Amino acid sequence: MKKMRRILALVLALAAIVTTFRTVPVQAAKNYYYDYKKSENYYYSNGKWKKSSTTTYKYNKKGQATEYSYKTDNWSDKSKYSYDSKGRRKKTLSYYNGDYEGKTEYKYKKNYQYKNIKHYDSNNKLEYTETYKYDSKGNMTKCTTKYTNKNRKNETETYKYTYKKKKVSKMTMKSSTGYTYTCYYDSKGRNTKYESISADGYKYTTTYKYNKKGYNTERKEDNDNYIVVSKMTYDKKGYQTKCVETRTDKSTKEVTTTTYTYKRKLDKNKNVTEIINYRNGEPYSKTVYSGYIKIKVSNK
Repeated sequence: MKKMRRILALVLALAAIVTTFRTVPVQAAKNYYYDYKKSENYYYSNGKWKKSSTTTYKYNKKGQATEYSYKTDNWSDKSKYSYDSKGRRKKTLSYYNGDYEGKTEYKYKKNYQYKNIKHYDSNNKLEYTETYKYDSKGNMTKCTTKYTNKNRKNETETYKYTYKKKKVSKMTMKSSTGYTYTCYYDSKGRNTKYESISADGYKYTTTYKYNKKGYNTERKEDNDNYIVVSKMTYDKKGYQTKCVETRTDKSTKEVTTTTYTYKRKLDKNKNVTEIINYRNGEPYSKTVYSGYIKIKVSNK
């Protein structure tokens, strides 16, 4: 369960390169940034805003997240984090609907490179171990996952990283079950393409385009059933103002176009406190952010 959510989280993270709001990038001259403690998501129904979920974070004095929680009316997810004396993640405790689900322990080499990561179930029995390899320059080149569960003992997942001019240009994951996915990156470290193939041959590909300022201006999703092309525009401050989504059904050839526009509220520090998403001119969703704290940027 944890492993599937971790993979899903990666997929969603890749898909979320275009977010419904965009904060102003931290300038290199600054040694701090702001992060929120709470976000509340709403959907619009029958003329009213109705809350769908709440996300909260807790931080220690160093600005490190010590707790994350996500709640809906039907379920909740929580993680608690601890760190070692060097500020590296030491342990993660996971909970689902209030019940302890397991833990993750992180081991490092003398520097900040992972030696291995071990995942345990709710009975604190080892589920699987991730081991890492690096090249002479300290770049991660391989990550291998091995399971201990009797039903999955022969399963493995191997991640391989390719570098170009000291930056990741490609990452490939291959599973012994037949599932694979590959991520491609440009010279600036931006994801340009993601493609996956399931064990039964289902293909999914997403490609990204950027403008001169580095803003993601186009995303194209292509699978066996449909193609969705999303084109984004931004204002002078770098906030996304519009997204035009065109969906083509491969079997029926039907084309559907949906336009999303966004309105924001900012606090005195230019942090987003509210964003409303309109779909074809009608209120669709809303997110409210609160509890911003100032966090120092670590040089590590």
